[in-house]
Amino acid sequence: MRTTELKRVIVFVRSAGVLLLGLSVMSATANCTTYGSLQPYDPVLVMPVHYSSWLISALEWVVAMVCLFGKRISFKLGLVFWVAAHLTYWYAPGRIITGSLDNIGEAFGVSTHFVGIGLWIACAYLLGGSCTLLFWQYLNNREERWECKCANCGATIAFRQQSARETIECPKCETAILLEPQPFSTNDAVSERTC
Repeated sequence: MRTTELKRVIVFVRSAGVLLLGLSVMSATANCTTYGSLQPYDPVLVMPVHYSSWLISALEWVVAMVCLFGKRISFKLGLVFWVAAHLTYWYAPGRIITGSLDNIGEAFGVSTHFVGIGLWIACAYLLGGSCTLLFWQYLNNREERWECKCANCGATIAFRQQSARETIECPKCETAILLEPQPFSTNDAVSERTC
């Protein structure tokens, strides 16, 4: 993965972490300030909306911490996709839990409609961004890989097709090597070309 492409992925994952942290704090604040109000029942999680909101708030917080402090990019993207898909379902227009939106709107002094639109924008950003970047990573990792052997020490060096004709140092003996593909016979596997 190239450095500029990796930076884009990191920026998305960190922004997703900050957004999820904000959603978690917003939901927790709404739960704390509107505890006494009438709570409808969440048919999906089979519990009062007040408790399901706490559960979703905790889930958002955990995923936010992984996004901000985790190490593996693919795991972070997968986790953001998973939580975004669940949030999108939970806040779906046909089954939106109005009690949860009412609690958030009441806590922050905004309309339920405005809260719903904001949550949908957040879910669309998380779901669209994570889905796109996961697909892009899948395509990027499917690239054909080639191998060369160092003429000096015989070490095998794997590289992608786009790195062909570049000069690098052998990781073992530090001799300069030109990554140059050679024609291969039909007996060679298509996915493993040698130079």
